[in-house]
Amino acid sequence: MLKKTMVMIMLLAGISCAAMVVNTTLPLDVEKKVASGELKKGESYAGVYLWLISYGDASIKAAAENGGITNILYVDQREAAFSFFGTVYKRTTVIYGY
Repeated sequence: MLKKTMVMIMLLAGISCAAMVVNTTLPLDVEKKVASGELKKGESYAGVYLWLISYGDASIKAAAENGGITNILYVDQREAAFSFFGTVYKRTTVIYGY
């Protein structure tokens, strides 16, 4: 009986993990400096749909070009995913500098 219960719990846990939403931002509080004009901000994006179709360029170089930044001070990365067996994933690189 205990073996069957453990198998059912593991099966239900596996099914529940197959569909999840994740949105993570690694913290760095420099938005006040960006708003005051002390720093510039640049972003770049990359992602994948259905593990088949990828798009974008989330490199630091692309973010620097998008923000017109030549001197990089800080780098952040954000990740967002909606996963029903790997449906959608997006990574954003955010840089701050001059």
